[in-house]
Amino acid sequence: MPNKDNSLKQFLELNTIFADVANNGLYLIRLHLWEEGYLKEKPEYEAIIAPEELMDANTKDYYNIEGESHHFDRDVAKFWKKGGCTIVLVGVENQTSMDPNMVIRSMVYDAVGYNRELRNEMDLVRTLNREKAKNQSEEKQQELEGRIERAKKLYPVLTFVYYYGSEEHHFWHGAKTLKERLASDTGVHKTVLEAVNDYRLPLIEIWKLTDEQLLNFKSDFGLVIRAWRGKTDLDRDGDDTLVDKWEALQALSALLNNAVFDLGSPWMREITKKEDVHMREVMDVYGRAVREETEKKTREQDYQEIAWKLAAKGLPEDEIRSVCSEVLSEEEIAEALHSVKTPGTI
Repeated sequence: MPNKDNSLKQFLELNTIFADVANNGLYLIRLHLWEEGYLKEKPEYEAIIAPEELMDANTKDYYNIEGESHHFDRDVAKFWKKGGCTIVLVGVENQTSMDPNMVIRSMVYDAVGYNRELRNEMDLVRTLNREKAKNQSEEKQQELEGRIERAKKLYPVLTFVYYYGSEEHHFWHGAKTLKERLASDTGVHKTVLEAVNDYRLPLIEIWKLTDEQLLNFKSDFGLVIRAWRGKTDLDRDGDDTLVDKWEALQALSALLNNAVFDLGSPWMREITKKEDVHMREVMDVYGRAVREETEKKTREQDYQEIAWKLAAKGLPEDEIRSVCSEVLSEEEIAEALHSVKTPGTI
């Protein structure tokens, strides 16, 4: 079965998927701010980031603690560029389990992004000033002045945290702000906390999205999360063809925590032999696979009990193996025979 985090990361590395996730992140975070009274007007969803305007950004950075070098990796980060200018650096973190320190991690990711930006800015300004110091024409001097001024203006750094939830916890149950993570119940004076600059976790909880919000995801990402949430009926009137079928199916397999869509499985071969793969067909196959697996496990349990009862009656082992070998492995038959000697096993 594919690694859940790696499958989702590879899925989001596709520009079409990332643009969809980033556009919805912008809308959903602004919607949260409006709901809490920070924005006056209710935002409307709009797809402002185009896949072709995205460029991969470095996801690894280093820091030094007490003389030792450490590094961290972000999941996926991309620059949004228009007309040769960087509009924003967007990072997306996939969380399949609750991390109580995520608000700190997100804050560090943003801070490191700005720090790298400052270093690049200083290097660029120094280079432009050296060029300006040469005896350039007045027109060239003005051009360099303009470039220096633009270089001094920083672009925003945004991080979106998409929480998919676990079997036990569909919803986030940890700190959503820096102040919530601080030790406010251990004698820290209220006055101190009031003076602390707060930081909000830009959190998007998949299980809290409404049908309308789920339908705002127009890429394969939308098809995957709607299928995972049992909402394929939302696509009944639309096109549910997977564009990047391999990556989408691996992501779906990871979210379902099921090996049905492993690359070598017969179910995967059945699905991907078609040129066009539709999500509703995928989920039909998934349903058949789960039913067959359930029936197989039921048969195995029944035959284990049969093997145990035959052994308890003293039937020869060869006859027991003959009866049960089509369903049970040699190890399972041996276990059933062994269990006869252990009171209370069945």
